[in-house]
Amino acid sequence: MKRLLNNHLSILSVLLICSLISHLTEAQYPFRNIASTAGISDTKGAYGLYVNDFNNDHLEDILITFTNKSPVLYQNLNGHSFIDVSQQARLSYEGKARTAIWVDVNNDGWADVYVAGKEDPDMLLINREGQFEDVTEEYGIFKVSNTFSVNIAEINQDEYLDIYLSNFLEQNMVLENDGSGLLKDKVNYHQLWDQGYSMASIFFDYDNDGDDDLYLVHDADQPNILYQKQSDGSYLNVSSESGADIAANGMGVDIADVNNDGCLDLYITNLDENKLLLNDCNGRFSDISETAGVNDKGMGWGTTFIDYNNDGWVDILACNDTYFSYYPNQLFMNNGDLTFTSVQMSDDPEKTGSYGCTCTDINLDGKMDLAIANLNEGDPFQLLENISEDRNKWTGFLLEGTSCNVQAIGTRVEVLDKQGVLHTDQVTGGNGYAAQGSSLIHFGLRQSDIDTVLIYWPDGMIQSFTNLEINTYYQIIQGETPIILNPSSSSSHGIKNVNLSVYPNPSTASVVVALPQDLQGHSIDYFLTDIKGKLLLTGTIVHSLQATEIDWSTQLESGLYILTLTNDSFRGVKKITILNE
Repeated sequence: MKRLLNNHLSILSVLLICSLISHLTEAQYPFRNIASTAGISDTKGAYGLYVNDFNNDHLEDILITFTNKSPVLYQNLNGHSFIDVSQQARLSYEGKARTAIWVDVNNDGWADVYVAGKEDPDMLLINREGQFEDVTEEYGIFKVSNTFSVNIAEINQDEYLDIYLSNFLEQNMVLENDGSGLLKDKVNYHQLWDQGYSMASIFFDYDNDGDDDLYLVHDADQPNILYQKQSDGSYLNVSSESGADIAANGMGVDIADVNNDGCLDLYITNLDENKLLLNDCNGRFSDISETAGVNDKGMGWGTTFIDYNNDGWVDILACNDTYFSYYPNQLFMNNGDLTFTSVQMSDDPEKTGSYGCTCTDINLDGKMDLAIANLNEGDPFQLLENISEDRNKWTGFLLEGTSCNVQAIGTRVEVLDKQGVLHTDQVTGGNGYAAQGSSLIHFGLRQSDIDTVLIYWPDGMIQSFTNLEINTYYQIIQGETPIILNPSSSSSHGIKNVNLSVYPNPSTASVVVALPQDLQGHSIDYFLTDIKGKLLLTGTIVHSLQATEIDWSTQLESGLYILTLTNDSFRGVKKITILNE
């Protein structure tokens, strides 16, 4: 009996030790791969990945492009499970797609998809409230080019997103979108030329003047290009004087403020040493890669900034093809002093052929997760859930434009915490390589609370908020107060965005508004604000079959104003110019 009891105790001890070792082994990694258990399977040959909420339930979904088959759309069901809805959503592209982008081309609040084919024609799929429709021909898209990256920005600042195509050894293209339902190449007009070894690009405001500049990454030791946007809407090549003209075998790029000085810095992946370019806030960049410890020498492709431990300092993920040059993917933790420490991410195999990679918060828990597309046939897709045990505070925002583009691309967000640290980021439309990151703007705060949040919208409107709670995502609709973001409870879900017809514009004392006939007899609230969001006039009208007039008795200064009309079923926004006689 004593021997039997001892045997039982020995077995229990072994089981307890094994369990403890297993727990400690898992706990030492900040991420774990949940792709297969979450339902993301059959992903061999994955090349790029693009995050967006295609069905407006506030849970971010993932579009994956492949080199060997058509793209696949995975819908996020509950923050833990995904399902392939490509066929159900009618997302059909028969060719092989190298890259893609989520872009709301008609500004209706439903993200559309532009697909750039690999030796196959490009395609534009309009999102009809969760169902996609091919409108390629209607929008005038007849292109077969060697496109390596697609980015979006409000280049001509007219509320509609334009599409920038980086083509390998062919002239890059600017597909300008004026809202008419037609895309036209205006690369010569905007002077955004490049016929080099174009690999990746990103729009961001490097000089803090309120508009988006463009950075282009090149392969084959061609110098990278920085285009600075001018006041007349053209772009000027400032690569040499800015110090951003590094020449290497460049692949991917992302932007963030690594030292919390209010200026956005650059990280570029290369074949051989990656580069971290620090923005000095005076128009110049300096290469601090070696001293910072982030000059990874692998075959770099994708990259993304992420504050994975919410300590208020953005970290870096560099993704490598280890079959070309044996250096595994690298997660660099920001030490807060312009140095970084390499951290092992998970217990996944280190040998992967990684290309596109980005971050998202799949379950809205405030801990940013990672997604990595692996090209090699033997390497599965990686959806890395953040299981870090850090208990730091955080905040986050989902932005929605009204008088600018709905996706709020180009919007700058600043968070000043109560320890006096300034956190800065910008909503971008495409980043890394063959990737598009989260629509959520996320900030770690360490153990501080929020003092002030500033939102700089692309059309010049500035909003300021105080006394926001920590550990909370907020939805901010341009010109309105923040509301707490909850899955499946979107304020824009079920609300139709309509184009307002307003005349005369410019106006002196009144405007006439024409609305769709299905709104006849509806009570409609209207708001007139200045460009900074200050409310000047509000009221209610009942829409008639004829156009409805809105006038103002108080004399307003000449300038640009924003008129918003809304009720429970629709929202319409229009910029109007008032001339004071």
